[in-house]
Amino acid sequence: MTFAIAALETGSSYRTVFGTNSIADFNFAAVGDWGCNTNAQNTLNNIMSKNPELVIGLGDYSYQDTADCWLHIIEPIRDRMKLAIGNQEIRSSLLLNQYMKEFNLTKQFYSFSYQNVHFLAMSTQTPFSLDSEQYNFVKDDLSKAAVDTDIRWIIVYFHMPMYTFPDMALETLVDAYQLLFDRAGVDLVLSGHRHNYERSFPIALNSNRLSQPIIAHNNSSHTNAYVDPNGHIDAVVGTGGVEAAGLRPKAPYIAAQFRGFGFLNVDILNNGTELRAKLYDNGGLIRDQFTIIKPNSKGTNMSSFYRYEPYFTLYGSSYEDIPSSTSLKLATFTIASWFKTSKDYSTPAYIVNKGGSGSDIAGNNMNYGIWLVEKGQLQAGFETQTGEDFFAASPSRYNDGKWHYAVATYDGSSRLALYVDGVLVAGKSTSGALPDRSGNQPLRTGANSLSLNGFFTGELDEIKVWNRALSSQEIASAYHDGLFNKLGQLIYVPFNN
Repeated sequence: MTFAIAALETGSSYRTVFGTNSIADFNFAAVGDWGCNTNAQNTLNNIMSKNPELVIGLGDYSYQDTADCWLHIIEPIRDRMKLAIGNQEIRSSLLLNQYMKEFNLTKQFYSFSYQNVHFLAMSTQTPFSLDSEQYNFVKDDLSKAAVDTDIRWIIVYFHMPMYTFPDMALETLVDAYQLLFDRAGVDLVLSGHRHNYERSFPIALNSNRLSQPIIAHNNSSHTNAYVDPNGHIDAVVGTGGVEAAGLRPKAPYIAAQFRGFGFLNVDILNNGTELRAKLYDNGGLIRDQFTIIKPNSKGTNMSSFYRYEPYFTLYGSSYEDIPSSTSLKLATFTIASWFKTSKDYSTPAYIVNKGGSGSDIAGNNMNYGIWLVEKGQLQAGFETQTGEDFFAASPSRYNDGKWHYAVATYDGSSRLALYVDGVLVAGKSTSGALPDRSGNQPLRTGANSLSLNGFFTGELDEIKVWNRALSSQEIASAYHDGLFNKLGQLIYVPFNN
């Protein structure tokens, strides 16, 4: 297979362009915390024995005031290396500039793609908060990679690890990025800094306790084989050659640990559908290994991004309110919610609504809402000030005990639409009718907004309200890839607590 590397103007980034759809097997190496010593030379020899196409540096290289000694060691693989900047590289501006110039970096964060793998390099040495340039770059980059049908794997790397145990070194990093990683479908996160090796099960955000991620893998009987798991595997590979550090207590989410020197070799196999990683020590022994298989093409699974936890469980008497405001009284709208229920309803059960129903008096009618009706059908819509109903009802039942994504839109002039799991299932012509938006009822989740009845029983999550009608493409993208256009978004309730 022949390919060329074409530059992209997104920081320092490039992607691989292919002349064929087949994906050849290839491998890459990853390791940080090298130093300029015999151990580092042995690590270099170990890497060369596997002949990787790429080598990912995870920060902390020479541990000296210049990069010269380390550059001399890695000379045989220098043209294959892509670096993350570590704390040792920012000892001085001269040292940092040497690394940046040597590896053609204009910023410490950048991305590139090789075959069907997208690599994102971040920097824990520059600002990464929600208002930072780096955050905006990462968010945009992951959004694009998540919907790119040529990309099957997303791998992120930086220097300082997100998770440590028993203390939490970079809780701000977890808070800012873990949910982005979850929704984009990041597969592997690599870091260094600690001078040993530690590898997690597939993990996802635990918003209630950031330092203790949720074990999200779907193969509880094994610690090293996963089929398209939820969450990412987190690996600290600080085994390049600097004096090995003692191992910390093994956290519940950790699958393997190793103290010594070596590197992580990652093979992409079977037409790009299998990721097989092995930690080789510098004696040639395999100290850890894990495999991820993705048998399906991107977007073929039901909601490739949704991770189900945490969510709001309702028992037939529970509800949550957001007080009414002028901005929530809408003539044009989109409302959305994940829901799961197995109950048969004899009367309407409200998922989310504003205005409620049960009265035809102006100010006491449905402004907008989604609810379940008899036989488990889904219904959505609004009422006018005179109580005229404009409802769209699904032909299928959704009280099947499975998660579904419901979205209702109204363009304010002609068309009400109901989507389930990214697909249009029902519509209603309105001839310009307008919702009753004169009432002051709350935006209510789990019950009738007008009065406390119509309780929903089951689970709800990710309540969203926009002041515009989302397009069918936007709704499909939200369902399949978790990508939400926030233009006009008024409400987002993730039920993290």
